[in-house]
Amino acid sequence: MGISVSASTAIIFAGLLVVVGALYPVAANGFDRVATANSDLQDRHLEAQNTDLEFVDAVYDDEEETLTVEANNTGTVGLAIPETSLVVDNELVAVGGDDTAIDGDVGGDGDADTELWLPGETLQISVDVDGIEVSEGDRITVVTEYGVAVGGDVELEEGA
Repeated sequence: MGISVSASTAIIFAGLLVVVGALYPVAANGFDRVATANSDLQDRHLEAQNTDLEFVDAVYDDEEETLTVEANNTGTVGLAIPETSLVVDNELVAVGGDDTAIDGDVGGDGDADTELWLPGETLQISVDVDGIEVSEGDRITVVTEYGVAVGGDVELEEGA
């Protein structure tokens, strides 16, 4: 073997070292991201399993065209109120911060300033359903950020 063969072999091995040195951080970073994503997914599944709701009631006031829905957080996980959705007779109703209260009435003695619905607390949602036909017996569904849902039927409160 001449010097040219030895030199070319050294150049090839040096190139392989450079390639491995460049690929290793990329592969390690990719595996780390996948492991983190799997861990986050397992955490979300655990939180979904620990989430439970109890439907209290849904009352529609036909005079003011407002629907008031109450549900209890009977699970062990705190829930984000802005991530909670309300479905009225298969139509999604927008729920805002002024429409919700914890452990009390909207616009009354409830805590309307919080965005956290803790275990053991009752969430009251009072929304204007102008444009949506609501009648007694319609189905109401409260859906949490983890996809856990609870529902019940609307009771009609005649305007006084």
